[in-house]
Amino acid sequence: MRDDYKNKMASKIAARYQDLEERIMQDIVRRIVKTGEITSTADWQINRLRILGYSSEDIEREIKKTLNASYPEMFELYDKVIEKEYVRDNDVYEQINAEYIPYDQNEQLNQITEAIIDQSCEDLENITNSLGFYLDYGNGRKVLTPLAQVYSGYLDAACYDIVTGAFDYNSVLRRVVTQLTNSGLRKIDYASGRADRVDVAARRAVMTAVSQITGKISEYNAQKLGTGYALGDVTLDYETKKCDYDRGRMFTVDAMDNIESAGIAFGRLSGEFLRTQVVPELDTWRLAKYAGYASGNNVVTGAIADGKAGIAAIRAGKTAIKNAEAKTETCYLFISTTLKGMIDDLDTTASKKAMEDWAGVIEVPASRFFDKVTLTKTGAGGFATTGGKAIDFLIVDKNAAIQYQKHTVSKIITPEQNQTADAWKFGYRTVGIAEAKDNKKVAIYVHKAGE
Repeated sequence: MRDDYKNKMASKIAARYQDLEERIMQDIVRRIVKTGEITSTADWQINRLRILGYSSEDIEREIKKTLNASYPEMFELYDKVIEKEYVRDNDVYEQINAEYIPYDQNEQLNQITEAIIDQSCEDLENITNSLGFYLDYGNGRKVLTPLAQVYSGYLDAACYDIVTGAFDYNSVLRRVVTQLTNSGLRKIDYASGRADRVDVAARRAVMTAVSQITGKISEYNAQKLGTGYALGDVTLDYETKKCDYDRGRMFTVDAMDNIESAGIAFGRLSGEFLRTQVVPELDTWRLAKYAGYASGNNVVTGAIADGKAGIAAIRAGKTAIKNAEAKTETCYLFISTTLKGMIDDLDTTASKKAMEDWAGVIEVPASRFFDKVTLTKTGAGGFATTGGKAIDFLIVDKNAAIQYQKHTVSKIITPEQNQTADAWKFGYRTVGIAEAKDNKKVAIYVHKAGE
């Protein structure tokens, strides 16, 4: 690297570029030795050296020195490559001189350097911001260890190789993983206590950093060109969600009762329990939760006298959803059995149209369709809808729903395994969540029955 380049860069950045130049030159020479000519890839890498401040004279001198070639051999090598169609800049081989791009005029290198500085930590190292092998001393204080410094050094070199375009990312990642494993590393430990395989950790760290650096370069270009786009940031944060539905029940069937009923007593227990207890309760709870997220003009209360009034109400709901810039094609229409029957009885084009364009139309029995549900925690269990209003229909965009059953398990204990009684035992538990995304709640609409 030229002195005027070094003088205008931080020493640590300049050192990284010098290491990069050596790797590029070694790879160029390796390709020439292998094929006897300057290949397309070698030509590309030579042009990358030009971006790093090399003159054509510098490049020729370095190749000649590394190859230990004579001038006639260099002339022959250059004459052969000039005839190739893949050559990007003939002047590199035809006009051998000391001219180079001054640092202040080297826009491409300036962009890369500024982006790397922005991405780096305060000491201009650890471009990937990886915490591999750091120690956690509490209070958010992370301490750099010698092993962490070695690890981040390999990753930084990989980022320079890829961002400057000197090497392709697949080759670089293979090299980094090989270097790390040859050093005896098989996994990367983090201050949080997490550990990842070397290949997983390296790929994630390098590709994330490269993506962030190229993003910064794009911002630099946008500002330089005056594109008129205001710059913004996107921050991804994890939010802890707690499952608020946790229900379980254990049943016992005497072994003799089961024998005398030819196994029917226990055999039908689980199926009937799920059909008559679990599914109705879970449906009622979920629908009430989603109805509770509707707000403002998306909550309507009023009596629906007939099918025609029902069509008008659904059309109003569909309009509200569209005005919220949601698509009905991703929305489910939950409709009471009574209202669905009233609309179907019309048997008109309008009644059929009202049921179209939805992701799905689901009839809900009246006993499951309320805006408020209280789960009974003692005694016979079940749920109550006291104080809740009946729902005529509910529109929910599937993109708004957070619905997940985290844990569902059924357990069967035979009389032989039962240590407390000569009986079969059937246990069932399910844990889940039903919520709505904050920025998607406008895509939920509910129509409640009037008083």
